[in-house]
Amino acid sequence: RPPRVTFGPGTKNSNVHVNQDYIFASLNITEQNFDTVTYYLYDAALNLIKEESFEEPVSNFTFIDLSEGRYYYNATVKDKADLMGSTETRNLTIDKTIPIVNFAAGIEQDGVYKNQSNIYIPASIIEQNIDKITYFLYDSSMSQIKEKEFTRLVSEYNFTELNDGIY
Repeated sequence: RPPRVTFGPGTKNSNVHVNQDYIFASLNITEQNFDTVTYYLYDAALNLIKEESFEEPVSNFTFIDLSEGRYYYNATVKDKADLMGSTETRNLTIDKTIPIVNFAAGIEQDGVYKNQSNIYIPASIIEQNIDKITYFLYDSSMSQIKEKEFTRLVSEYNFTELNDGIY
C-alpha cells in the first residue's frame, strides 16, 4: 500500500492571495516504512523551481524568499518499497504590491455646487489581483451614506437618487 500524505493545518487552500514572501506547507504522513519526503515548488508556467527532500518525516516546510507571482506546490512521500503517495497540487499567489487608486479625469472639484441628483466618480486603478473595489459616499459630517462593491475592475461609478446636500 502506498504512503498516505495530505496537507495539514496551516497550509493555505488553493486560489488564495497573500502579502508575504514565503509558502508554508504542513503534512499529515501515514507510513510504517518511511524512506523520503520531497516538497516541490513550481512557478506559474509549472516549471519546477525548488525541490527539497528529507530522509526523515519532516512534516513542516517553508519555501522562503519568493518573489511576487503564482506558485504551485505539493509533496510526495516514498516508502522503502519505492511506493509513493502525493498530496494534491495547490496554488497560491504572492502579491505584495499596494494598489494605486486615484480620482481620474471628469471628477468634480471640491466645493462645487451642482443642480443634479447624482455624483459621478471616475477612478484610475492599478492592480493586477483585484479582490474587490468599493466606492463610498459620505455626507458633510463624514457619515457613510452609500457604498457599492465590485469583485472586478470597475473604474467608474455613478451614485444616483441623491437628496440635496453636501457630499
